[in-house]
Amino acid sequence: MREVLILGNGISRLLHEDLIESWKGELWGCNYIYKEFGDRLDRLIGHVSVLAEALQYREEHGCHFELWSGGLGAFPKGAGRDYCKKFTSRREHHKDSGTTIVSQALEEAFDRILVCGFDLGGRDIYTKNLHQTNKQSWIDRWRGLKKGYPREFEAIEFVGYDHKPFIEGAEDRATYVRRYKRGRPHIPDPEYVALYALCYGDSFYRHDRGEDPVVKVRYIGGPRAGWETMYNEKIAIMLANKGTVEIIDEAPPEDEVDELIDAKVKVTSRMNLETLHKIADLRGLEGYEELTKKELRERLAGQENAT
Repeated sequence: MREVLILGNGISRLLHEDLIESWKGELWGCNYIYKEFGDRLDRLIGHVSVLAEALQYREEHGCHFELWSGGLGAFPKGAGRDYCKKFTSRREHHKDSGTTIVSQALEEAFDRILVCGFDLGGRDIYTKNLHQTNKQSWIDRWRGLKKGYPREFEAIEFVGYDHKPFIEGAEDRATYVRRYKRGRPHIPDPEYVALYALCYGDSFYRHDRGEDPVVKVRYIGGPRAGWETMYNEKIAIMLANKGTVEIIDEAPPEDEVDELIDAKVKVTSRMNLETLHKIADLRGLEGYEELTKKELRERLAGQENAT
């Protein structure tokens, strides 16, 4: 069975990290998802400006994901399209990143297509004010996929809340937008509503829009140990309470960073080169600075297997 998991950036994705971490099949994603899963992605689609950044990231971090272009913007002058693969799905489905990459999975007739973080509008992990934009055209495009690929569409599974009855039904396409543009959770799912309330509060828009603070966090365990990123403060607090991350308002001194890592920590593919260097130094591995990230990870993993 051919399976693919496609990652979007709606906040519902935060509810399904365990599935993403354990996924062993093909992994595709949209836009800035490469910042989190670049070393695991097989394909990335995005706007041209994002793809240019992702290309640089891929080269600097030794990643191997393919860049796919859906024609979402003009390429930088002189760049051409050589560094991107072209979609073979029907051009009428080449609109936004999400439905474009899903159309390719349908075109390739995958047996199972899981989509995660596809909230069809509303709050987004990376685009702060996306919920203020009317995205009912996304509903039209999903309905277009159903019409254009009626048999293949059956392979699609939404992780978490199932939007397929809404897509396949006759409900007003503006149903979601009327909710999220008023600052309300548009997905009638208890887990999503709880996450929304935790992150933005039930009365987030009733009095004033106020601040939407973002803080820096570092993952302290699991496959992402040592990885740093920015999250909405309430999302960060939720993850910190689970013991997944620690919140760092600013980069801590080097000696504090070292305290998070010891010689016994298990090496994972998600670790960045700096983290691997720290582990190698703690283990007394000679010549580690001359090794590539892949070589160093394999050497350190070999030490673990030998013990």
